[in-house]
Amino acid sequence: MPRKGLKYSVIIPVYNAERYLLQCLESVAGQTLKDIEIICVNNGSEDNSLNLLKKFAKNDRRVIYTSIPKSNAGIARNVGLSMASGKYLYFIDSDDFCNKELLEECYIKIEKEKSDVLVFAADQFDTISGKYSPMPYSLEIDNLPKKSPFGPEEIKNKLFNSFQNWPWNKVFRREFIIENNISFQDVARTNDMLFTISALAKAKLISVVNKVLVHYRTGNKNSLQSTNYLTPIAFWDAFREAKKFLHNNGYYDLYKKSFLNEIMGGLTYNYNSIKDDNAQKYLYNVIRYGEEIEFGLLKQKRDYYWDKDAYDFIRVIVEGKTSDERMIDELKERNKALEDEIKHLEMGISEIKNSKSMKIGLAVTSVPRKIESIVKKFNS
Repeated sequence: MPRKGLKYSVIIPVYNAERYLLQCLESVAGQTLKDIEIICVNNGSEDNSLNLLKKFAKNDRRVIYTSIPKSNAGIARNVGLSMASGKYLYFIDSDDFCNKELLEECYIKIEKEKSDVLVFAADQFDTISGKYSPMPYSLEIDNLPKKSPFGPEEIKNKLFNSFQNWPWNKVFRREFIIENNISFQDVARTNDMLFTISALAKAKLISVVNKVLVHYRTGNKNSLQSTNYLTPIAFWDAFREAKKFLHNNGYYDLYKKSFLNEIMGGLTYNYNSIKDDNAQKYLYNVIRYGEEIEFGLLKQKRDYYWDKDAYDFIRVIVEGKTSDERMIDELKERNKALEDEIKHLEMGISEIKNSKSMKIGLAVTSVPRKIESIVKKFNS
């Protein structure tokens, strides 16, 4: 039963998260802003996650849980979204956790600025060492206008590269998401890219809280990123759908530079992060034979991209050549260009020598040259 007047719906997809789930739930339940609902979608967990949810819900009436057959996090988030009744949405993964003031600080800011999306900073928590480390790329504050809120078109060349395409360092106005029919993609990994890119592109205003409010866990062997070799091209499908969305909604030309830079970095990151040889070889061939058809990254010049190493790397894959082979080809091209330039200059000199004005000039200066030769002989 929807609860009216709630400030937030916090949505948590849960899959085999028993080891970290309580820390996540406690960090959300312990928020300084209490007027929230916590929607947990058990995604076919095979461990004790569901029992933990049931037990936690008994002690906190704000917690709602449901179970679905094993699917992916995108489907689980969509189920949670369909159940939500809060004014604002916050999505968090079941192995991450947040600061107790996250929801309150974001609520005050987004209410004041009447924006559709709010972004804040994140850091990393290493499960093994127990240490925190910065994630400056979660909020590239130097890319942003010196004001909040702002329109996405004000940072059109870096819109998708300034916040990362995650939902868990953002707050969304629920009515805005529903009105624009924005949902998560049904793919094994990177299901949040389409949702986030859609929201950022369609937002009228974006707000920013320049503060770390959520902690992304690393060292979880069951995380999707740790098992990316099982679905090596899921991210490719996500980029394809995001491109289709931008085209269909008339945003592609406006945000093309930002989007292509995001793809360039995404291809490189995903290729290098896959540790399985067969999966990496498969992705190599997908990039080599499919990149031009799907995205056309190399139709742009090298200077179009901020990460020049990523451009060089993808070019090597697409051309099927090593960097040394490509360097030799470039030297040959330069050498040929120089040879053509020399030929052009030689032709120009020949034309000048054979011209009528040149011959008249030689005749006019013949007497002074004879005098000069006589003087040289005399002096010698």
